[in-house]
Amino acid sequence: MSVTKIVERFFYKREKELDRHLNEASTLQQEVLSRLIETAKNTEYGVRHLFGATRDYAAFAQNVPLNTYEDLKGDIERMRRGERDVLWPGTVRWFAKSSGTTNDKSKFIPVSDQGLQRIHYAGGADTVALYLRSHPHSRLFDGKAIILGGSHAPNYNFPNSLVGDLSAILIENVNPLVNLVRIPKKKTALLSDFEVKRERIAQETVHKNVTNLSGVPSWMLSVLTRVLEISGKSHLDEVWTNL
Repeated sequence: MSVTKIVERFFYKREKELDRHLNEASTLQQEVLSRLIETAKNTEYGVRHLFGATRDYAAFAQNVPLNTYEDLKGDIERMRRGERDVLWPGTVRWFAKSSGTTNDKSKFIPVSDQGLQRIHYAGGADTVALYLRSHPHSRLFDGKAIILGGSHAPNYNFPNSLVGDLSAILIENVNPLVNLVRIPKKKTALLSDFEVKRERIAQETVHKNVTNLSGVPSWMLSVLTRVLEISGKSHLDEVWTNL
């Protein structure tokens, strides 16, 4: 039996839940807002903006102003120093570095453990669930997935935090089971020198049974160009026949 058919069974329940999202979107959004308010009500930000007395969207809109990154920058820097319960309960270890559009400075976006599991990984799983339902004959998991990401490193000014591309944070924290179908090796995927990374990824993947690709399109295009150069082929389906 196809490995994809076995894996697909684990997505059936979620597919039904996603159907509910289509029919009850407004109700579900209110539920999510209420859960977030309840979770964060004892943080400094929650106390500052009366989360404990906020019961619905109207009250939330009244109590919580629109914030720019600059408005939150001081709070985020405190979180990067390891302070607890500032914008989110507990401490946040990971911060995604984003190219700044204001003052040419980078922005550091807190990435909590809950955010990783309930937003980023859950969103990825939902995408797979919907894809498999739309493509019942897919063999997505019958080979390897090239997952291309950036890099991360300790922030020496803030030793309690780690900073990197969001894609690298996702690769670093992914469920170990994903590594059974993912290439290249994690060490290669997280290299900071892109030219070295590009060459190693191409060498590690060119002779594998690759069935799917994910990553930043411009980076992926560069890697795939190198794969074609190494293989001497003109088209990817000549290199990876099950892509």
